[in-house]
Amino acid sequence: MKTLSVLSENSQVSQTAISQSALFWAGLILFSAAPRILGVFFLPNAFGDAYSYLQEIEALRAKMADGVFSLKDLHGFWLPMYQFVCAVVSLVFGHSFYVSKLVSAICGIGVCLIVYQISLILTASRQISLAAFALVASNPLHILYSATAMTDIPHGFLLMSSLYFALLSRWKTAAVFAAAAGFMRVESWALIVLLPAFQFVRSRKISWIVCGIVAISPPLWIYICWKATGNPMAYFEARNRYVVEFIAANPDVATFSSSRLSLDGERFLTSTNLAVLVGAFAAVALILKRLVGRNFVSACLNLLPQIAVCVVFFYNLGFLLLAYFTNNQPSIWTRYGLLFFVLGMPVLAWAFQEISRQRPLWKPVLSVAIIAVFAWHTIPQIREIRGCLDEENTRQEIADYLKSIHRSNPEVSFFCEDGSLRYLSGIPMKSFKDSFTVPADSNDASKFPDYLREAKVEYFICTRWEYSTPVKLFPELGKGKGNGVFQLVMQSSAGHSGLEVWVYRLKTASVRDGDSQPSRTE
Repeated sequence: MKTLSVLSENSQVSQTAISQSALFWAGLILFSAAPRILGVFFLPNAFGDAYSYLQEIEALRAKMADGVFSLKDLHGFWLPMYQFVCAVVSLVFGHSFYVSKLVSAICGIGVCLIVYQISLILTASRQISLAAFALVASNPLHILYSATAMTDIPHGFLLMSSLYFALLSRWKTAAVFAAAAGFMRVESWALIVLLPAFQFVRSRKISWIVCGIVAISPPLWIYICWKATGNPMAYFEARNRYVVEFIAANPDVATFSSSRLSLDGERFLTSTNLAVLVGAFAAVALILKRLVGRNFVSACLNLLPQIAVCVVFFYNLGFLLLAYFTNNQPSIWTRYGLLFFVLGMPVLAWAFQEISRQRPLWKPVLSVAIIAVFAWHTIPQIREIRGCLDEENTRQEIADYLKSIHRSNPEVSFFCEDGSLRYLSGIPMKSFKDSFTVPADSNDASKFPDYLREAKVEYFICTRWEYSTPVKLFPELGKGKGNGVFQLVMQSSAGHSGLEVWVYRLKTASVRDGDSQPSRTE
């Protein structure tokens, strides 16, 4: 009877532990999910590229629905993993706009949970790991981009997942996530080397199955490029052309002036977080200190999780800086730092724990300093969210104006470089022209208007930051001034970000100076 009683008590304790664990994880999921799911419906896409992704997603979805999808359809300006997943999901549920944002949101939730798990592996402290989780889950910029139809958050989720399963020595699972990450961002191709190296250090062996899985992304992508274009290097050539053309249109980015370095550095720190960056360097110093004067192999094995996370962090940082200083990455946007933010958070947690253990009197000072730095970075992050909302409203006003024009005359075409405006208008893509559609022999101020008339283009939409063919030929258009060819008919501006959008109408016999006045929204 006593044995049965003991078994019953143990069963009750086990059930209680399971229920408490389930409640704990439900709390983590709810805390990270609430702002991100709400952001899907109430926050705008934070960057114009999101609408280019959405166009690709809808094109893939349409081909899948028509039964004409093939592997070569995955070819595009970006690697296709995110677009493909979103297209498949929206094929089932529809609403590709919200599905794309929701995929990012789910990945954002996953990132928060993995930050907790990796922090727990590094620190063995639930309290410190919860603090790391909370700082990521409540980060305004991470919430914003978790509600944006782009690859920054999904790629971070795949990379962090691969790292997490590698720390658990679940190599095949880690390889699957690494391959998916490599099919989304080219910088993750480094995992082809890093993951087997990590496995060898920990297990003293390398699995060829793991190597095969993790290495599948580059040859598959090269094959897709070859099938789609006949050129296996088409992706790299296209990106190189983009960089060359961008620098030609923006000569300021060809030199590393103090103003450029200051702006890009500020963007990077806004998202990466100064405390996280300092924590990563402090972690390296602490690791080196523990390796010196001891059994090197034994110390490395003891610190292998910390070393692995630091290696992935600094590899990605080195990749970005190398691309930037070789002008292969002309600008650094705030979203680029989000990967370093989530990768560096567990490292910061471990460095904080180590320093507090060695110098207990520093713990309260460090705690206050970290909280202060996070609060300081929150201000520009909230400002960026406010600017995004303002810009979205501005673009929506212009999009509604274009929609009304198209409704009254479906045959009219528009010259517009802004992908977000094209998407928000709901006008079929075939009604838009851009600089890529301009024939070489029409790249002249005297011939360009004739090209527009032949293409039935009546309206040109321009932003203040735009460098398109019309602006190069007629610089005054980029300053909100009409001329003898184009008449300003509408303009709108976003006060907080400085975005200005102008709509010009190509002058014809029926439209002359003074025929109409531009409408303006602020």
